[in-house]
Amino acid sequence: MNRDKYSHAEFTNFRRRVQILGMLVVLVFVVLLFRLWQVQVLRGQAFRELSENNRLRQVRLASRRGGIFDRHGVPLAATRPALNLFVVRQDLGDLEQTIAVLSQRLDLERGWLRRKIETAPPFMPILIRRDLNRRDVAFFEEHKFDLPGVQLEVEPIRHYLYGPQLAHVLGYVGEVTEQQLAQDRAGERLYRPGDLIGKTGVELVYDRELRGENGYKEMEVDAHGQEVRGIRRVPSTPGNDLYLTIDWRLQQLAATLLGSQAGAVVALDPRNGEVLALVSQPAYDPNQFVSGLSPTIWQALQQDPKNPLQNRALQGQYPPGSVYKIIVAIAALEEKAITPQEELFCPGFYSFGDRVYHDWKKGGHGYLSLRRALSESCDVYFYQLGQRLGVDAIAKYAQGFGLGRPTGIALPNEKGGLIPTTRWKERVLGQPWYPGETISIAIGQGYNLVTPIQQAELISAVANGGTLYQPYVLKRITSELGTAPPRTLRVGSPHIVGYLPAQPENLARVRQGLRDVVNAAHGTGWRAKLRNVVVAGKTGTSQVIRLSPDPKDKEPAEIPERFRDHSWFVAFAPFDEPTIAVAIFAEHSGKGGSQFAPIARQLIAAHLGVDVQVAERQARTLSEGPRLQLTGSAPE
Repeated sequence: MNRDKYSHAEFTNFRRRVQILGMLVVLVFVVLLFRLWQVQVLRGQAFRELSENNRLRQVRLASRRGGIFDRHGVPLAATRPALNLFVVRQDLGDLEQTIAVLSQRLDLERGWLRRKIETAPPFMPILIRRDLNRRDVAFFEEHKFDLPGVQLEVEPIRHYLYGPQLAHVLGYVGEVTEQQLAQDRAGERLYRPGDLIGKTGVELVYDRELRGENGYKEMEVDAHGQEVRGIRRVPSTPGNDLYLTIDWRLQQLAATLLGSQAGAVVALDPRNGEVLALVSQPAYDPNQFVSGLSPTIWQALQQDPKNPLQNRALQGQYPPGSVYKIIVAIAALEEKAITPQEELFCPGFYSFGDRVYHDWKKGGHGYLSLRRALSESCDVYFYQLGQRLGVDAIAKYAQGFGLGRPTGIALPNEKGGLIPTTRWKERVLGQPWYPGETISIAIGQGYNLVTPIQQAELISAVANGGTLYQPYVLKRITSELGTAPPRTLRVGSPHIVGYLPAQPENLARVRQGLRDVVNAAHGTGWRAKLRNVVVAGKTGTSQVIRLSPDPKDKEPAEIPERFRDHSWFVAFAPFDEPTIAVAIFAEHSGKGGSQFAPIARQLIAAHLGVDVQVAERQARTLSEGPRLQLTGSAPE
């Protein structure tokens, strides 16, 4: 009986253990079934995509950026092939080893590299370095099996054929920034990480037309991310081509003539506003930005005291100097402050209150009319006109000439300059206008500020008889897709923004004075003279700082460069039917504007098809004749 009792207890215990084991087995199967359901049903789509992405990849095929050409079809910006290095995060073996190799080989900061890789979207190739040199290409090809997930791809990148000579017109392209990507994600989704987009100049303004559309290729890859076979390919669509109004020959000549002198040259067609040349010196090489600018080079560009990144033609704001006398002359005639025949006396100085204002010619000009005052750029004559007119009357005509506002050219970051008035001074400086300040204003000094392109627009309007055209650089946009010859998509066209506030007879009188500047015996711009072509122009010198009661007492070499005078020369030709108007600006040159008239002469000669060497010989011959004998410093 005891044996039966023992057997029953043992059996009960055994049965309990079997039940527990059965429950554990059931629980395991439930867990496995749940996990299977979770993997296959709940997260099945995600795992399927992960599996496919691990086997199938879609790689972007970058589009070829459209070319940029001058008005005659000369290529200015093209594309060239480059080998770029990409990383796919999921294909990497040892992350730390890969970062160490890339950092050391490519001189990249490890923290930046790690952040870029770890924040990359899954299976998306992330650009690490663009345009590798031959030694780096050889290294990564040799070690491609040691560095899984590191890939080399051929892509077209921008190439600027003439480097700095067109930098401020064309601008440059650079990699899209995180901020631009963030803005784009909320908008049209035009960009992807690593895309090159226009940053400034024509590249920025016409980025959409130039960029084209990327294609892609689908391929099967192995465990190391290496391509096994191609599956599908959708080709990229190249961007459209741009033809500019720029004449490359004229642009190159202007850059060469200006040389190392900081300044700007702008040449316009006065018949429609086309920009024939636009030079700003010093410049930079836009090709530096394409491959990715190192922090050292970027810092050097930003800290350069010559400021090569500034487009002086559009963004440099300077006193207009005696070029402003054109406006004061028109204002005086229109307001009947003087008649064309009336003569004013210039003894070489002008007294007002307790101050004495000097003329550039110490001995004075004697009695002279408006026409002769323009040709000899007599300061004292215009001091007197300024007092007769007042600052607000002068400002009204200056604004009518397009000053005090941007010209509207389709290039970024243009400045508008400043035309002072009594109200402006009260509002901005909280001070009244003093009559003595008008004396400086009348010869383009004081608070006056203009840009070189505004001066070019001004002389262009004087040349064509009074029409203000908005300067423009786009000739046409063309597409080569399936058409021969290329199909024209868009054409640049003239845009009239106003008319000079001058009666035809008064404008004609001022034009005669400008012709005498170059062609009369005492004209200050005689160095621009050409045989058989009548050139008209105006010299100008803008004072940077008043160093003494008569700053002309000091020689330029004795004055620190940052305090030396700026120089202007504007011109147009041929006189009766002008086809070119030029504005030349030299920053801190310490010379009169007449010293830069030869640049205008050579540009006009080149534009009209006159041999430049012939023009030089003509100038030397003309200079041997009787000239104005200077008793003081050089004329403006």
